[in-house]
Amino acid sequence: MGAPVTITVTAVSLDFNGPYNLTMDLCVTTVQVNNDGTMKFNMEWRLVTWDGPLPSRYMYASPDFMSLGDNLGNGYGRIGDSGPVVDNDVVGGKPDTYIGWYLFPVPKNGATTLTLFDTLKKVTVPGIMLRPGK
Repeated sequence: MGAPVTITVTAVSLDFNGPYNLTMDLCVTTVQVNNDGTMKFNMEWRLVTWDGPLPSRYMYASPDFMSLGDNLGNGYGRIGDSGPVVDNDVVGGKPDTYIGWYLFPVPKNGATTLTLFDTLKKVTVPGIMLRPGK
């Protein structure tokens, strides 16, 4: 995989128990291909602006709504995740940042490009290239 892919998500009147405004950066930091061919997408969610009460982890990750698509038109549902995303506001961590991961099945033969979808928040992270490792 190449450099991390970051998407800035801005939602106006996003309703997480109120009419709040949210801007966050969603970053696919790395994609690890396991020995069995499954793909582990390591993610970071960084809060940029938020005008509501203290946000919960549910604002960031939507595990039931995460999926992948490839350049061949195939879809892949998640087969595992890290569970509750971890608040990285510890000493030495990144402020207002949450981290977690999603596990997806082996890509189909011929797949070269992936797109990550969060259908709840209507967010896509396109252009994730599959390249042979060294």
